[in-house]
Amino acid sequence: MRGPDGAAIVFVTPKSAVRAEFATYLNRLRMTQQLDRIVIDEYHVVLNRQFQSRKEMQQLGKLVAAETQMVMLTATLPPSEEEKLFRRVYTDRGRVVVFRSSTARRNVQYWVLDVNGFGEKEKREEVMKYIESEVRKCNGRRGGKAVVYGNTVDMVKEMADRLGCEAYHSKTADKAEV
Repeated sequence: MRGPDGAAIVFVTPKSAVRAEFATYLNRLRMTQQLDRIVIDEYHVVLNRQFQSRKEMQQLGKLVAAETQMVMLTATLPPSEEEKLFRRVYTDRGRVVVFRSSTARRNVQYWVLDVNGFGEKEKREEVMKYIESEVRKCNGRRGGKAVVYGNTVDMVKEMADRLGCEAYHSKTADKAEV
């Protein structure tokens, strides 16, 4: 019988998985033989070259010390990057079972807007006009939604302010609420 905080399968985000508190929790589960498996989504962040400000993500490979089954989920890691991932997380490719499925989704669309030839300020304005137009289209459809990504916190705040919606970024205080 497991205690109230015992777990057989632990689901964790990459950011939480590298924290000291999580290591302590895992050690307690291991010592009481309550840990069967660790599941981590978005595991490809281990290889993300843009995580210079969050180098701790590269420490996910240390979880092999937990000596338990690991389920590493990612929908965006190309097959060409698999070997690099296995090396980074100290995992022998022969011990890994890979499940692959199509990632094409009919309900998701992507657009690329060419803003070459514009100055910085004009680029932002062209992008915002395009986003506003697309969001209006989504709002006009029953149940339509839009997710808009920006590459800086300031850009996300600016877009959210202009679109009259919530901004979600690394510095959002109450992420659960948003």
